[in-house]
Amino acid sequence: MDVVAHSRVPDRISDVSTTAVSISSLKDEVQATIEERSGAFVRLAHDIHAHPEETFAERYAAARVTMRVGRHDPFIVSGPARPPN
Repeated sequence: MDVVAHSRVPDRISDVSTTAVSISSLKDEVQATIEERSGAFVRLAHDIHAHPEETFAERYAAARVTMRVGRHDPFIVSGPARPPN
């Protein structure tokens, strides 16, 4: 049985250009998504700023962020958390 080593270095120049196009497309997609959603996140920041809370007692802010991010990520879980050590 032959053992084949796999490398992250492209074997051919065409692999490099394909990867570059893919990365470029991904960057464009990320930029477009950021621009599309930036207004909503600015409004969220203003909303949170308008409702100040004590440190480690940010219930309003946590609920608003969870609701906003949860629209795009179904794996967001809310609930009590402990402050970092």
